[in-house]
Amino acid sequence: MMKTTKAYELHRLSVVKSMLAEQLHQAETEQERDALKLQLDQANEDLRKLHSPNGDPVVSEHAIIRWLERVKGIDLNEIRAEILDGRSNQIRQLGSCNFKLPNGMKMVVRGHVVVTILDKQQQTGEAK
Repeated sequence: MMKTTKAYELHRLSVVKSMLAEQLHQAETEQERDALKLQLDQANEDLRKLHSPNGDPVVSEHAIIRWLERVKGIDLNEIRAEILDGRSNQIRQLGSCNFKLPNGMKMVVRGHVVVTILDKQQQTGEAK
């Protein structure tokens, strides 16, 4: 199972909650409304559990990326090019694949998207 961050899960649940609220608004039958209310209640409960009881702030991956790009001056297009370095044609042909990188890491591609880079411990299933 893929581990998600708290920020990602908060965002995902917020999107789910918005979608359910819209569906509830458009529901035509009482049965539909009742089912959607149950799902909405569950999403609200899951969100409540995720919020830090002590109010610790959460930094999203999006914010981290923007910080690296805008504050630290890291060129994300340069990083994208380095990640794809000579692999674009293979990814285009295969769609989903894994690449063993020269440094021992592994690049995971699913549906033409580079989804992660695994270090040696992650490849063997060991926790970091």
